[in-house]
Amino acid sequence: MPLRFTTFAGDPRRVTTAQSNQKAPPPVVPAPGSAGTPDFRARLAAELTGALGRRVECVDGLPASRIDSAVAVPLPGREGRDGWLLAHPPARDVQTTMTNETVRGILAAVAAIAQRLGESEDQLTHRLAELRAVYQVSTALSGIGDLESILQCALRLAIEVMDVKAGSIRLFNPATDELILRASVNLSAKYFAKGPVFAHESELDTRALAGEVVYVEDLMADDRVRFPDLVRGEGLRSFLCTGLVFRGKPVGVIRLYTGEVRRFSEFDRNLLRATAQQVATAIANARLLDEQRAAREVRRQVDLASNVQRRMFPQRMPMVPGLDIAARCIPSLELGGDFYDFIDLGRHLGLALGDVVGKGVPAALLMAGVRASLRAHAMDIYDINEIMARANRALVDDTHEHEFATVWYGVIDSQTLRLTYTSAGHDPPFVFRPSLRDNPAEAFRELRAGGPVLGIDRAAAYEKGLFDLAPGDILVIYSDGLTDAQTFDRQRYGRERIGRAVAESFNMSEQVSASLILNQILWDVRRYVGLNRQYDDMTLVVVRVTGEPSRPA
Repeated sequence: MPLRFTTFAGDPRRVTTAQSNQKAPPPVVPAPGSAGTPDFRARLAAELTGALGRRVECVDGLPASRIDSAVAVPLPGREGRDGWLLAHPPARDVQTTMTNETVRGILAAVAAIAQRLGESEDQLTHRLAELRAVYQVSTALSGIGDLESILQCALRLAIEVMDVKAGSIRLFNPATDELILRASVNLSAKYFAKGPVFAHESELDTRALAGEVVYVEDLMADDRVRFPDLVRGEGLRSFLCTGLVFRGKPVGVIRLYTGEVRRFSEFDRNLLRATAQQVATAIANARLLDEQRAAREVRRQVDLASNVQRRMFPQRMPMVPGLDIAARCIPSLELGGDFYDFIDLGRHLGLALGDVVGKGVPAALLMAGVRASLRAHAMDIYDINEIMARANRALVDDTHEHEFATVWYGVIDSQTLRLTYTSAGHDPPFVFRPSLRDNPAEAFRELRAGGPVLGIDRAAAYEKGLFDLAPGDILVIYSDGLTDAQTFDRQRYGRERIGRAVAESFNMSEQVSASLILNQILWDVRRYVGLNRQYDDMTLVVVRVTGEPSRPA
Protein backbone atom coordinates (compact mmCIF):
# COMPACT_ATOMS: atom_id res chain seq x y z
CA MET A 1 0.00 0.00 0.00
CA PRO A 2 1.56 3.36 -0.97
CA LEU A 3 2.12 5.78 1.90
CA ARG A 4 2.49 9.50 2.14
CA PHE A 5 4.19 11.49 4.85
CA THR A 6 3.12 14.62 6.69
CA THR A 7 5.58 16.61 8.79
CA PHE A 8 4.21 18.31 11.89
CA ALA A 9 5.48 21.69 12.93
CA GLY A 10 6.93 21.57 16.38
CA ASP A 11 7.90 17.87 16.24
CA PRO A 12 10.45 16.07 14.07
CA ARG A 13 8.53 12.78 13.94
CA ARG A 14 6.92 11.83 10.66
CA VAL A 15 3.39 10.49 10.64
CA THR A 16 2.27 8.12 7.92
CA THR A 17 -1.22 7.92 6.47
CA ALA A 18 -2.37 4.95 4.42
CA GLN A 19 -4.22 6.19 1.37
CA SER A 20 -7.95 5.74 1.76
CA ASN A 21 -11.18 7.15 0.43
CA GLN A 22 -11.61 9.25 3.55
CA LYS A 23 -10.41 12.82 3.47
CA ALA A 24 -7.38 13.24 5.71
CA PRO A 25 -7.41 16.08 8.27
CA PRO A 26 -5.28 19.16 7.49
CA PRO A 27 -1.68 19.18 8.71
CA VAL A 28 -0.96 20.73 12.07
CA VAL A 29 0.85 24.04 11.56
CA PRO A 30 1.31 26.97 13.95
CA ALA A 31 -1.26 29.71 13.56
CA PRO A 32 0.09 33.14 12.59
CA GLY A 33 1.40 34.83 15.69
CA SER A 34 1.90 31.64 17.72
CA ALA A 35 4.40 31.84 20.52
CA GLY A 36 7.96 31.61 19.27
CA THR A 37 7.29 32.69 15.67
CA PRO A 38 8.83 35.93 14.20
CA ASP A 39 5.37 37.44 13.85
CA PHE A 40 4.63 36.82 17.55
CA ARG A 41 7.93 38.40 18.56
CA ALA A 42 7.34 41.46 16.41
CA ARG A 43 3.87 41.99 17.84
CA LEU A 44 5.15 41.46 21.39
CA ALA A 45 7.90 44.01 20.91
CA ALA A 46 5.44 46.55 19.48
CA GLU A 47 3.03 46.12 22.40
CA LEU A 48 5.80 46.51 24.97
CA THR A 49 7.18 49.59 23.20
CA GLY A 50 3.79 51.27 23.46
CA ALA A 51 3.28 50.26 27.08
CA LEU A 52 6.75 51.17 28.42
CA GLY A 53 7.39 54.33 26.43
CA ARG A 54 10.73 53.06 25.19
CA ARG A 55 11.74 50.93 22.22
CA VAL A 56 11.64 47.18 22.88
CA GLU A 57 12.86 44.51 20.51
CA CYS A 58 13.24 40.75 20.52
CA VAL A 59 16.68 39.61 19.46
CA ASP A 60 18.28 36.19 19.06
CA GLY A 61 21.71 37.26 20.27
CA LEU A 62 22.86 39.98 22.63
CA PRO A 63 26.25 41.65 22.08
CA ALA A 64 27.96 42.51 25.34
CA SER A 65 28.28 46.11 24.20
CA ARG A 66 24.50 46.56 24.32
CA ILE A 67 23.93 45.31 27.88
CA ASP A 68 25.15 48.53 29.48
CA SER A 69 22.82 50.75 27.47
CA ALA A 70 19.62 48.69 27.67
CA VAL A 71 17.58 46.47 29.93
CA ALA A 72 17.94 42.86 28.73
CA VAL A 73 15.88 39.90 29.90
CA PRO A 74 16.22 36.33 28.51
CA LEU A 75 13.23 35.10 26.55
CA PRO A 76 13.11 31.27 26.95
CA GLY A 77 11.76 29.27 24.08
CA ARG A 78 11.10 25.67 23.17
CA GLU A 79 14.79 24.85 22.97
CA GLY A 80 15.84 26.83 26.06
CA ARG A 81 17.06 30.45 25.90
CA ASP A 82 16.57 31.24 22.29
CA GLY A 83 16.23 35.01 22.56
CA TRP A 84 16.24 38.22 24.54
CA LEU A 85 13.83 41.00 25.32
CA LEU A 86 15.79 44.24 24.94
CA ALA A 87 14.38 47.58 26.22
CA HIS A 88 16.38 50.58 25.04
CA PRO A 89 16.69 53.79 27.12
CA PRO A 90 13.81 56.22 26.59
CA ALA A 91 14.27 59.06 24.12
CA ARG A 92 15.52 62.31 25.64
CA ASP A 93 12.27 64.12 24.89
CA VAL A 94 10.18 61.44 26.65
CA GLN A 95 9.33 62.04 30.28
CA THR A 96 9.03 58.83 32.36
CA THR A 97 9.23 57.85 36.00
CA MET A 98 9.74 54.12 35.23
CA THR A 99 13.11 52.93 36.42
CA ASN A 100 15.18 50.26 34.72
CA GLU A 101 14.43 47.85 37.59
CA THR A 102 10.70 48.28 37.02
CA VAL A 103 11.17 47.72 33.31
CA ARG A 104 13.26 44.63 34.00
CA GLY A 105 10.53 43.24 36.28
CA ILE A 106 7.86 43.84 33.62
CA LEU A 107 9.99 42.23 30.92
CA ALA A 108 10.73 39.23 33.17
CA ALA A 109 6.99 38.75 33.83
CA VAL A 110 6.20 39.01 30.12
CA ALA A 111 8.98 36.53 29.30
CA ALA A 112 7.60 34.05 31.85
CA ILE A 113 4.10 34.36 30.35
CA ALA A 114 5.52 33.88 26.85
CA GLN A 115 7.36 30.77 28.04
CA ARG A 116 4.17 29.27 29.49
CA LEU A 117 2.31 30.07 26.27
CA GLY A 118 5.02 28.34 24.29
CA GLU A 119 4.90 25.26 26.52
CA SER A 120 1.11 25.12 26.25
CA GLU A 121 1.37 25.45 22.51
CA ASP A 122 3.93 22.64 22.38
CA GLN A 123 1.60 20.40 24.38
CA LEU A 124 -1.30 21.25 22.11
CA THR A 125 0.80 20.61 19.00
CA HIS A 126 1.93 17.25 20.37
CA ARG A 127 -1.62 16.35 21.29
CA LEU A 128 -2.84 17.22 17.80
CA ALA A 129 -0.02 15.17 16.32
CA GLU A 130 -1.00 12.27 18.58
CA LEU A 131 -4.66 12.54 17.56
CA ARG A 132 -3.70 12.70 13.91
CA ALA A 133 -1.56 9.58 14.27
CA VAL A 134 -4.44 7.78 16.00
CA TYR A 135 -6.77 8.91 13.21
CA GLN A 136 -4.38 7.65 10.57
CA VAL A 137 -3.90 4.28 12.27
CA SER A 138 -7.62 3.75 12.86
CA THR A 139 -8.44 4.81 9.29
CA ALA A 140 -5.89 2.39 7.85
CA LEU A 141 -7.11 -0.50 10.01
CA SER A 142 -10.84 0.11 9.62
CA GLY A 143 -11.03 -1.46 6.17
CA ILE A 144 -9.08 -4.62 7.07
CA GLY A 145 -10.99 -7.68 8.21
CA ASP A 146 -8.54 -10.50 8.90
CA LEU A 147 -6.34 -10.44 11.98
CA GLU A 148 -3.02 -11.19 10.26
CA SER A 149 -3.36 -8.24 7.87
CA ILE A 150 -4.41 -5.95 10.72
CA LEU A 151 -1.33 -6.82 12.77
CA GLN A 152 1.11 -6.44 9.88
CA CYS A 153 -0.40 -3.14 8.75
CA ALA A 154 -0.56 -1.80 12.32
CA LEU A 155 3.08 -2.65 12.95
CA ARG A 156 4.27 -0.95 9.75
CA LEU A 157 2.25 2.14 10.60
CA ALA A 158 3.67 2.24 14.13
CA ILE A 159 7.23 1.96 12.78
CA GLU A 160 6.63 4.82 10.33
CA VAL A 161 4.88 6.98 12.91
CA MET A 162 7.63 6.49 15.49
CA ASP A 163 10.44 6.65 12.91
CA VAL A 164 12.16 3.51 14.18
CA LYS A 165 14.04 0.65 12.52
CA ALA A 166 12.14 -2.51 13.38
CA GLY A 167 9.33 -3.94 15.45
CA SER A 168 7.19 -6.92 16.35
CA ILE A 169 3.74 -7.71 17.73
CA ARG A 170 3.16 -10.68 19.99
CA LEU A 171 -0.29 -11.75 21.15
CA PHE A 172 -0.79 -12.94 24.71
CA ASN A 173 -2.25 -16.35 25.52
CA PRO A 174 -3.42 -16.11 29.15
CA ALA A 175 -3.90 -19.89 29.37
CA THR A 176 -0.20 -20.60 28.73
CA ASP A 177 1.31 -17.19 29.58
CA GLU A 178 2.99 -17.28 26.16
CA LEU A 179 3.58 -14.26 23.93
CA ILE A 180 3.06 -15.61 20.41
CA LEU A 181 4.72 -13.84 17.49
CA ARG A 182 2.14 -12.68 14.94
CA ALA A 183 3.85 -9.85 13.04
CA SER A 184 7.40 -8.52 12.53
CA VAL A 185 9.19 -5.96 10.39
CA ASN A 186 12.95 -5.81 9.68
CA LEU A 187 13.79 -8.64 12.08
CA SER A 188 15.38 -11.89 10.87
CA ALA A 189 14.12 -15.43 11.39
CA LYS A 190 17.28 -16.10 13.42
CA TYR A 191 16.20 -13.47 15.94
CA PHE A 192 13.00 -15.38 16.62
CA ALA A 193 14.63 -18.81 16.79
CA LYS A 194 15.10 -18.41 20.55
CA GLY A 195 11.97 -20.47 21.25
CA PRO A 196 8.75 -19.65 23.10
CA VAL A 197 8.55 -16.34 24.94
CA PHE A 198 6.66 -16.33 28.23
CA ALA A 199 5.49 -13.10 29.83
CA HIS A 200 6.57 -13.98 33.36
CA GLU A 201 10.18 -14.53 32.22
CA SER A 202 10.69 -10.88 31.27
CA GLU A 203 10.24 -7.88 33.53
CA LEU A 204 9.84 -5.69 30.46
CA ASP A 205 6.97 -7.75 29.06
CA THR A 206 5.28 -8.05 32.44
CA ARG A 207 5.26 -4.29 32.87
CA ALA A 208 4.09 -3.74 29.31
CA LEU A 209 1.14 -6.13 29.74
CA ALA A 210 0.24 -4.18 32.88
CA GLY A 211 -0.23 -1.08 30.71
CA GLU A 212 3.14 0.65 31.12
CA VAL A 213 5.20 2.11 28.29
CA VAL A 214 8.60 0.46 28.82
CA TYR A 215 11.72 2.26 27.53
CA VAL A 216 15.31 1.02 27.30
CA GLU A 217 17.71 3.64 26.01
CA ASP A 218 20.58 1.23 25.27
CA LEU A 219 19.84 -2.48 24.93
CA MET A 220 23.56 -3.27 24.95
CA ALA A 221 23.95 -1.84 28.44
CA ASP A 222 20.76 -3.17 30.10
CA ASP A 223 21.03 -6.41 32.07
CA ARG A 224 17.28 -7.07 31.69
CA VAL A 225 17.88 -8.01 28.03
CA ARG A 226 17.76 -11.82 27.90
CA PHE A 227 19.40 -12.38 24.49
CA PRO A 228 22.05 -9.65 24.02
CA ASP A 229 23.88 -11.56 21.28
CA LEU A 230 20.76 -11.73 19.14
CA VAL A 231 20.08 -8.05 19.79
CA ARG A 232 23.61 -7.17 18.75
CA GLY A 233 23.32 -9.31 15.63
CA GLU A 234 20.18 -7.42 14.54
CA GLY A 235 21.81 -4.03 15.16
CA LEU A 236 19.21 -2.94 17.73
CA ARG A 237 19.98 -0.26 20.31
CA SER A 238 16.97 1.49 21.85
CA PHE A 239 13.68 -0.19 22.76
CA LEU A 240 10.15 1.05 23.33
CA CYS A 241 7.35 -1.34 24.22
CA THR A 242 3.81 -1.21 25.55
CA GLY A 243 0.92 -3.56 26.03
CA LEU A 244 -2.04 -3.96 23.72
CA VAL A 245 -4.82 -3.67 26.29
CA PHE A 246 -8.54 -3.82 25.51
CA ARG A 247 -11.05 -3.07 28.27
CA GLY A 248 -8.49 -3.72 30.95
CA LYS A 249 -7.41 -7.11 29.60
CA PRO A 250 -3.97 -7.60 27.98
CA VAL A 251 -4.16 -8.69 24.36
CA GLY A 252 -0.46 -8.60 23.49
CA VAL A 253 2.59 -6.35 23.24
CA ILE A 254 4.02 -4.12 20.53
CA ARG A 255 7.82 -3.71 20.53
CA LEU A 256 9.73 -1.07 18.60
CA TYR A 257 13.51 -0.89 18.06
CA THR A 258 15.93 1.75 16.78
CA GLY A 259 19.27 1.20 15.10
CA GLU A 260 20.99 3.85 17.20
CA VAL A 261 20.76 5.03 20.79
CA ARG A 262 17.78 7.34 21.09
CA ARG A 263 16.12 9.06 24.01
CA PHE A 264 12.38 8.70 23.51
CA SER A 265 10.43 11.76 24.61
CA GLU A 266 7.22 11.81 26.61
CA PHE A 267 5.48 12.63 23.35
CA ASP A 268 6.90 9.45 21.79
CA ARG A 269 5.62 7.37 24.67
CA ASN A 270 2.15 8.90 24.57
CA LEU A 271 2.05 8.41 20.82
CA LEU A 272 2.91 4.72 21.13
CA ARG A 273 0.35 4.27 23.90
CA ALA A 274 -2.38 5.87 21.76
CA THR A 275 -1.38 3.79 18.75
CA ALA A 276 -1.41 0.61 20.85
CA GLN A 277 -4.93 1.35 22.05
CA GLN A 278 -6.14 1.57 18.45
CA VAL A 279 -4.35 -1.66 17.55
CA ALA A 280 -5.83 -3.46 20.57
CA THR A 281 -9.31 -2.30 19.58
CA ALA A 282 -8.74 -3.46 16.00
CA ILE A 283 -7.56 -6.87 17.27
CA ALA A 284 -10.64 -7.22 19.47
CA ASN A 285 -12.92 -6.26 16.58
CA ALA A 286 -11.19 -8.72 14.24
CA ARG A 287 -11.59 -11.50 16.78
CA LEU A 288 -15.24 -10.58 17.23
CA LEU A 289 -15.76 -10.77 13.47
CA ASP A 290 -14.05 -14.17 13.42
CA GLU A 291 -16.33 -15.35 16.21
CA GLN A 292 -19.37 -14.04 14.36
CA ARG A 293 -18.30 -15.83 11.18
CA ALA A 294 -17.73 -19.02 13.14
CA ALA A 295 -21.10 -18.62 14.87
CA ARG A 296 -22.82 -18.13 11.53
CA GLU A 297 -21.17 -21.27 10.20
CA VAL A 298 -22.19 -23.24 13.28
CA ARG A 299 -25.70 -21.89 12.92
CA ARG A 300 -25.76 -22.95 9.28
CA GLN A 301 -24.58 -26.43 10.22
CA VAL A 302 -27.18 -26.64 13.00
CA ASP A 303 -29.91 -25.57 10.58
CA LEU A 304 -28.82 -28.25 8.13
CA ALA A 305 -28.77 -30.86 10.90
CA SER A 306 -32.19 -29.69 12.09
CA ASN A 307 -33.59 -30.12 8.59
CA VAL A 308 -32.10 -33.61 8.40
CA GLN A 309 -33.56 -34.50 11.79
CA ARG A 310 -37.00 -33.26 10.81
CA ARG A 311 -36.87 -35.52 7.76
CA MET A 312 -36.26 -38.50 10.08
CA PHE A 313 -39.72 -38.02 11.57
CA PRO A 314 -42.63 -39.54 9.66
CA GLN A 315 -43.76 -37.04 7.05
CA ARG A 316 -47.38 -38.20 7.28
CA MET A 317 -49.44 -40.25 9.67
CA PRO A 318 -49.86 -43.95 8.73
CA MET A 319 -53.18 -44.89 7.18
CA VAL A 320 -54.28 -48.01 9.06
CA PRO A 321 -57.90 -49.18 8.94
CA GLY A 322 -59.52 -48.83 12.35
CA LEU A 323 -56.85 -46.46 13.74
CA ASP A 324 -56.76 -42.66 13.89
CA ILE A 325 -53.20 -41.46 14.66
CA ALA A 326 -51.66 -38.08 15.48
CA ALA A 327 -48.12 -37.26 16.62
CA ARG A 328 -45.92 -34.25 17.23
CA CYS A 329 -42.44 -33.47 18.55
CA ILE A 330 -41.61 -29.98 19.87
CA PRO A 331 -37.84 -29.68 20.55
CA SER A 332 -36.64 -27.23 23.18
CA LEU A 333 -33.66 -26.33 20.96
CA GLU A 334 -33.06 -26.44 17.22
CA LEU A 335 -31.97 -30.05 17.62
CA GLY A 336 -33.71 -32.43 19.97
CA GLY A 337 -33.18 -35.79 21.62
CA ASP A 338 -36.77 -37.06 21.34
CA PHE A 339 -38.15 -39.10 18.47
CA TYR A 340 -41.23 -40.98 17.41
CA ASP A 341 -41.54 -43.47 14.58
CA PHE A 342 -44.04 -45.70 12.82
CA ILE A 343 -42.92 -49.00 11.29
CA ASP A 344 -45.04 -50.74 8.67
CA LEU A 345 -45.04 -54.47 9.47
CA GLY A 346 -47.81 -55.59 7.10
CA ARG A 347 -51.01 -56.09 9.08
CA HIS A 348 -49.13 -54.83 12.14
CA LEU A 349 -48.05 -51.30 12.92
CA GLY A 350 -45.01 -50.60 15.06
CA LEU A 351 -45.04 -47.46 17.22
CA ALA A 352 -41.91 -46.13 18.92
CA LEU A 353 -41.20 -43.12 21.09
CA GLY A 354 -37.77 -42.39 22.58
CA ASP A 355 -35.98 -39.82 24.66
CA VAL A 356 -32.16 -39.78 24.81
CA VAL A 357 -30.19 -38.04 27.52
CA GLY A 358 -29.15 -34.43 26.91
CA LYS A 359 -30.10 -31.80 24.37
CA GLY A 360 -28.73 -30.21 21.22
CA VAL A 361 -26.28 -31.78 18.79
CA PRO A 362 -25.03 -34.69 20.98
CA ALA A 363 -28.58 -35.72 21.81
CA ALA A 364 -29.64 -35.48 18.16
CA LEU A 365 -26.80 -37.76 17.05
CA LEU A 366 -27.56 -40.29 19.77
CA MET A 367 -31.26 -40.15 18.91
CA ALA A 368 -30.53 -40.93 15.25
CA GLY A 369 -28.48 -43.97 16.29
CA VAL A 370 -31.14 -45.34 18.67
CA ARG A 371 -33.92 -44.85 16.10
CA ALA A 372 -31.93 -46.57 13.35
CA SER A 373 -31.01 -49.51 15.60
CA LEU A 374 -34.58 -50.00 16.80
CA ARG A 375 -35.99 -49.80 13.27
CA ALA A 376 -33.41 -52.24 11.86
CA HIS A 377 -34.08 -54.88 14.53
CA ALA A 378 -37.85 -54.41 14.31
CA MET A 379 -37.82 -55.23 10.62
CA ASP A 380 -36.02 -58.57 11.15
CA ILE A 381 -37.11 -59.86 14.58
CA TYR A 382 -40.61 -60.84 15.67
CA ASP A 383 -40.08 -61.10 19.43
CA ILE A 384 -40.56 -57.57 20.76
CA ASN A 385 -38.52 -57.98 23.93
CA GLU A 386 -35.60 -59.34 21.87
CA ILE A 387 -35.81 -56.25 19.65
CA MET A 388 -35.34 -54.03 22.71
CA ALA A 389 -32.54 -56.23 24.11
CA ARG A 390 -30.55 -56.00 20.89
CA ALA A 391 -31.02 -52.25 20.65
CA ASN A 392 -29.76 -52.02 24.22
CA ARG A 393 -26.62 -54.07 23.49
CA ALA A 394 -25.83 -51.95 20.43
CA LEU A 395 -26.13 -48.75 22.47
CA VAL A 396 -23.96 -50.12 25.28
CA ASP A 397 -21.25 -51.09 22.79
CA ASP A 398 -21.26 -47.81 20.89
CA THR A 399 -21.64 -45.13 23.57
CA HIS A 400 -20.11 -43.81 26.78
CA GLU A 401 -21.36 -44.71 30.24
CA HIS A 402 -23.24 -41.43 30.67
CA GLU A 403 -25.13 -41.81 27.37
CA PHE A 404 -28.46 -43.63 27.55
CA ALA A 405 -32.01 -43.51 26.25
CA THR A 406 -35.53 -44.36 27.33
CA VAL A 407 -37.68 -46.01 24.64
CA TRP A 408 -41.20 -47.38 24.43
CA TYR A 409 -42.01 -49.71 21.54
CA GLY A 410 -45.35 -51.35 20.75
CA VAL A 411 -46.98 -53.23 17.87
CA ILE A 412 -50.71 -53.09 17.10
CA ASP A 413 -52.37 -55.89 15.16
CA SER A 414 -54.82 -54.00 12.97
CA GLN A 415 -57.18 -56.98 12.78
CA THR A 416 -57.32 -58.18 16.38
CA LEU A 417 -56.44 -54.75 17.92
CA ARG A 418 -54.02 -56.53 20.26
CA LEU A 419 -51.19 -54.28 21.46
CA THR A 420 -47.87 -55.99 22.22
CA TYR A 421 -45.33 -53.69 23.85
CA THR A 422 -42.23 -53.27 25.98
CA SER A 423 -40.47 -50.32 27.55
CA ALA A 424 -36.85 -49.39 28.29
CA GLY A 425 -37.19 -47.17 31.33
CA HIS A 426 -39.72 -44.90 29.59
CA ASP A 427 -42.64 -43.14 31.27
CA PRO A 428 -45.52 -45.63 30.99
CA PRO A 429 -48.11 -44.75 28.33
CA PHE A 430 -51.77 -45.20 29.19
CA VAL A 431 -55.00 -46.26 27.51
CA PHE A 432 -58.11 -44.19 28.19
CA ARG A 433 -61.50 -45.87 27.70
CA PRO A 434 -64.08 -43.06 27.27
CA SER A 435 -67.03 -45.31 28.10
CA LEU A 436 -65.67 -45.61 31.66
CA ARG A 437 -64.69 -41.96 32.17
CA ASP A 438 -67.10 -41.59 35.06
CA ASN A 439 -64.88 -44.10 36.90
CA PRO A 440 -61.27 -42.83 36.49
CA ALA A 441 -59.83 -45.86 38.29
CA GLU A 442 -61.21 -48.08 35.52
CA ALA A 443 -60.96 -45.63 32.63
CA PHE A 444 -57.15 -45.28 32.71
CA ARG A 445 -54.83 -48.29 32.29
CA GLU A 446 -51.06 -47.76 32.43
CA LEU A 447 -48.78 -49.96 30.29
CA ARG A 448 -45.88 -50.71 32.67
CA ALA A 449 -44.21 -53.83 31.28
CA GLY A 450 -40.55 -53.44 30.26
CA GLY A 451 -37.06 -53.09 31.70
CA PRO A 452 -34.22 -50.64 32.36
CA VAL A 453 -33.07 -47.81 30.12
CA LEU A 454 -30.99 -48.51 27.02
CA GLY A 455 -27.22 -48.11 27.14
CA ILE A 456 -26.40 -48.99 30.77
CA ASP A 457 -26.49 -52.78 31.30
CA ARG A 458 -25.59 -55.01 28.36
CA ALA A 459 -27.31 -58.01 29.96
CA ALA A 460 -30.59 -56.20 30.64
CA ALA A 461 -33.79 -58.14 29.88
CA TYR A 462 -37.16 -56.68 28.89
CA GLU A 463 -40.63 -57.92 29.80
CA LYS A 464 -43.30 -58.09 27.10
CA GLY A 465 -46.78 -56.70 27.80
CA LEU A 466 -50.13 -57.37 26.10
CA PHE A 467 -53.26 -55.24 25.99
CA ASP A 468 -56.41 -55.78 23.93
CA LEU A 469 -57.68 -52.48 22.60
CA ALA A 470 -61.38 -51.80 22.12
CA PRO A 471 -63.25 -49.39 19.85
CA GLY A 472 -63.06 -45.84 21.22
CA ASP A 473 -59.90 -46.49 23.24
CA ILE A 474 -57.27 -43.73 23.30
CA LEU A 475 -53.59 -44.77 23.50
CA VAL A 476 -51.37 -41.89 24.70
CA ILE A 477 -47.56 -42.18 24.48
CA TYR A 478 -45.49 -39.23 25.69
CA SER A 479 -42.01 -38.11 26.72
CA ASP A 480 -41.10 -36.62 30.09
CA GLY A 481 -40.89 -33.17 28.53
CA LEU A 482 -44.65 -32.96 29.08
CA THR A 483 -44.78 -34.27 32.65
CA ASP A 484 -41.71 -32.23 33.69
CA ALA A 485 -42.97 -28.95 32.22
CA GLN A 486 -42.91 -26.38 35.03
CA THR A 487 -44.45 -23.12 36.09
CA PHE A 488 -42.28 -20.23 37.24
CA ASP A 489 -42.55 -21.52 40.82
CA ARG A 490 -41.32 -24.99 39.71
CA GLN A 491 -44.65 -26.82 39.90
CA ARG A 492 -44.59 -29.82 37.49
CA TYR A 493 -47.39 -30.53 35.05
CA GLY A 494 -47.39 -34.25 35.88
CA ARG A 495 -48.99 -37.28 34.20
CA GLU A 496 -52.35 -36.90 35.97
CA ARG A 497 -52.99 -33.65 34.14
CA ILE A 498 -52.32 -35.41 30.82
CA GLY A 499 -55.12 -37.84 31.69
CA ARG A 500 -57.47 -35.02 32.67
CA ALA A 501 -56.73 -33.19 29.41
CA VAL A 502 -57.65 -36.34 27.46
CA ALA A 503 -60.88 -36.74 29.41
CA GLU A 504 -61.78 -33.07 28.92
CA SER A 505 -61.51 -33.56 25.16
CA PHE A 506 -64.67 -35.68 25.33
CA ASN A 507 -66.60 -32.83 26.94
CA MET A 508 -66.42 -31.15 23.52
CA SER A 509 -67.77 -34.07 21.50
CA GLU A 510 -68.20 -37.84 21.68
CA GLN A 511 -66.48 -38.21 18.32
CA VAL A 512 -63.18 -36.49 18.98
CA SER A 513 -60.20 -37.12 16.69
CA ALA A 514 -56.67 -38.07 17.68
CA SER A 515 -55.47 -34.71 16.41
CA LEU A 516 -57.96 -32.84 18.60
CA ILE A 517 -56.86 -34.81 21.68
CA LEU A 518 -53.19 -34.16 20.92
CA ASN A 519 -53.80 -30.42 20.52
CA GLN A 520 -55.86 -30.35 23.71
CA ILE A 521 -52.98 -31.90 25.70
CA LEU A 522 -50.35 -29.55 24.28
CA TRP A 523 -52.57 -26.52 24.81
CA ASP A 524 -53.22 -27.56 28.41
CA VAL A 525 -49.46 -27.89 29.05
CA ARG A 526 -48.82 -24.43 27.61
CA ARG A 527 -51.70 -22.95 29.60
CA TYR A 528 -50.31 -24.50 32.78
CA VAL A 529 -46.69 -23.31 32.46
CA GLY A 530 -47.68 -19.86 31.16
CA LEU A 531 -44.81 -17.78 29.85
CA ASN A 532 -42.14 -19.98 31.40
CA ARG A 533 -39.64 -21.32 28.87
CA GLN A 534 -39.60 -24.89 27.58
CA TYR A 535 -36.73 -26.79 29.20
CA ASP A 536 -37.06 -30.17 27.47
CA ASP A 537 -38.28 -31.69 24.25
CA MET A 538 -41.97 -32.59 24.25
CA THR A 539 -43.12 -35.56 22.14
CA LEU A 540 -46.62 -36.98 22.01
CA VAL A 541 -48.32 -39.77 20.06
CA VAL A 542 -52.11 -40.32 20.26
CA VAL A 543 -53.85 -43.36 18.74
CA ARG A 544 -57.65 -43.53 18.69
CA VAL A 545 -59.26 -46.89 17.91
CA THR A 546 -62.14 -46.39 15.50
CA GLY A 547 -62.79 -49.93 14.18
CA GLU A 548 -63.91 -53.30 15.49
CA PRO A 549 -61.48 -56.22 15.90
CA SER A 550 -61.78 -59.03 13.36
CA ARG A 551 -63.11 -62.34 14.68
CA PRO A 552 -61.66 -65.68 13.61
CA ALA A 553 -63.86 -67.51 11.09
